[in-house]
Amino acid sequence: MRRLMSVLVAVLVAASFTGPTAVAAPAVASAPATGKTPVVFVHGFSGGSSILFKEMIDKFKAAGWGDRELVRWDYDWKQSNFTTADQLKAKVAQVLRDTGAAKVDIVAHSMGSLSTRYYVKALGGTAKTKRWLSIGGVNQGADVARLCPGFLFDSCADMKPGSRMLKALNDSSPAPAPTKYQTLSSSCDLMAPESKVKIPGVPNVDVGCYEHIYMPKGDRVITEAVKYLRG
Repeated sequence: MRRLMSVLVAVLVAASFTGPTAVAAPAVASAPATGKTPVVFVHGFSGGSSILFKEMIDKFKAAGWGDRELVRWDYDWKQSNFTTADQLKAKVAQVLRDTGAAKVDIVAHSMGSLSTRYYVKALGGTAKTKRWLSIGGVNQGADVARLCPGFLFDSCADMKPGSRMLKALNDSSPAPAPTKYQTLSSSCDLMAPESKVKIPGVPNVDVGCYEHIYMPKGDRVITEAVKYLRG
């Protein structure tokens, strides 16, 4: 119990690592498009995308993506993931209008895997999402969420094993086509071990030993993300 509580505390203070939630600055209209599929980066519980994905976005730029095609999306992490999924639907529509692309790729960390996957599965996202990548995603829930004050944070209740959100995601067609799916797990992740990350029928890559909140900054994680979305 003490170990689980320490993990929960680490997750709750993750905002101090990722920085305060902030809306990313709008892309410069004159920035040239490269023709690559736009990537929407989605953080998890108590986080923000600006700092969390900085190193990864730098690598994507080095691999040929342009600024307009790399979108860091922030949202109110305390709200239900059902609400977040609906807001993501609007964000994806905006990205497609801004870039002229037909589809986006989605990279989600931790709890962000729930809202993004629900968007793809239940809100028409299969027609708008080419590839979905989950980094340390709590796709089968998180045991530590049982200690979370669900009466304060709807998002935390969504992560509890057996929640309405998890049943909606996993009861049938957990990874509907034509969207492609991949998950990344870490052998040192106490929040989301491999058994919680994996989705039936979806390839999973063990990226080695990274703590949960640091996974998006890990060299192997970044390498796998660029390889997957470049393929």
